[in-house]
Amino acid sequence: MPFGYDLDIFRVYQRKFETKLKVIVKRMLGQFGYSPDMQLLATEMVLKQAEMIASELAA
Repeated sequence: MPFGYDLDIFRVYQRKFETKLKVIVKRMLGQFGYSPDMQLLATEMVLKQAEMIASELAA
């Protein structure tokens, strides 16, 4: 299998994980009383933080 094929699979799983993480974060924010307009910003912030932590752990 070519190397690019592995990257494509990685991106698919990465998107699936991001989608699941967004759902979990939105549920938690709803439980703590965040308004829907603030949930989008908070969800994006959590994803950025998760990416930073993952890159630090990978290094």
